[in-house]
Amino acid sequence: MNNTQIMYNKRKVMPISNETFETFRSQQRAIERNKAIVLLCSIGYTVFDTEGNILNKSSSNTYK
Repeated sequence: MNNTQIMYNKRKVMPISNETFETFRSQQRAIERNKAIVLLCSIGYTVFDTEGNILNKSSSNTYK
């Protein structure tokens, strides 16, 4: 056994936590939600966001 193998065997291996995947899923849901808002506005719907803003075709608020 060489020194590299010895060091590798002594190193702690940590599993990837579920938080990493949850963060990624949350980001993906936000992207899909924003796409849906843009689609609804583009076909003429008016959307009220959680901050009370009105979003529609002619509004200056944009979601990306």
